[in-house]
Amino acid sequence: MQMRMRMAGLWAATVLAMATSCTKQERGGGTGEHPRPSPITGDTPPQVTAVLSAVTLADDCAHADATRPAEAKRRAPDDADRSMTEGESQARSCTQSSLQLTLTGTNGGKTGRAEVKLLRVELIDTATGKSLGQLTPRNPRLWADAVGAYQVWDQTIANLQQAKVMFDLSAPDYSQIGGRWNAPGKVFRLQATISASGAESTTTKEVSIEAPEVMVDPMIET
Repeated sequence: MQMRMRMAGLWAATVLAMATSCTKQERGGGTGEHPRPSPITGDTPPQVTAVLSAVTLADDCAHADATRPAEAKRRAPDDADRSMTEGESQARSCTQSSLQLTLTGTNGGKTGRAEVKLLRVELIDTATGKSLGQLTPRNPRLWADAVGAYQVWDQTIANLQQAKVMFDLSAPDYSQIGGRWNAPGKVFRLQATISASGAESTTTKEVSIEAPEVMVDPMIET
């Protein structure tokens, strides 16, 4: 009789221990636990994906920032990868180096916004794998369909927002490839690293460098 009572007591203790272990795992306790994701609230910043959609590698024309309306009106981002209009290009022999990113915000709250920073822009020779150094970004601006122009951008993205943004870039270090005139025909890879909501991501695009425009003085009769 005592033996049966002891066996029943051990069995009850075993069942209780198993039930307690299962309860801990269901509540996120115990070993091998998987923390539950934080709930999305109204001010939760979105996750941001970036695609490097267009690149121009040329010169550094030191354009004024986008607060000047005359400088903010560029060609639509879907139509060109240059940051100068045809009229500007003809007026001067300088083509501004630039890049365009398509940014998309997802999984955020209704009022949450993610701060976006362009951390690094690096140029790599695809033939040799050699880095040609970093290009310095500046003058961030956002394409506005309503006005057909780039406007000043606060460098934030909202949930469910898709934005086309552009940065001017410093010119590549052409001395790394033997000078500006040796660049045409070569293929390079541009790597842009962004930070958004504390997470970093890198997007790349292969691009070639066009031959520089040459301005020829008109002939003057003497």
